[in-house]
Amino acid sequence: MNTVTKEQLEALVKYEFRGLVVSIDGGSEEVYKRYRRNGSFKTVLDNIKSLIAYKKQYNSMYPIIRWQ
Repeated sequence: MNTVTKEQLEALVKYEFRGLVVSIDGGSEEVYKRYRRNGSFKTVLDNIKSLIAYKKQYNSMYPIIRWQ
C-alpha cells in the first residue's frame, strides 16, 4: 500500500477484486519505518482511505479488506 496508484486502487474496486490482506507494521510513522524501510505510514493510511472511498463510490463490498 506504499506504492499503489489511485488508478490501481480504483481498479481493485471497479473489477471486484475479492479480497486484500493489509498488514500495518506499527501504529505510528516512527515505528512503521523500523519495519518498512522507505515506507510511509501516512501513505498507507491514505491509500486505505482512498480504497474505502472508491468502495463507497461504486457501492461495492469488494475488495474485502482483512487486517493482519
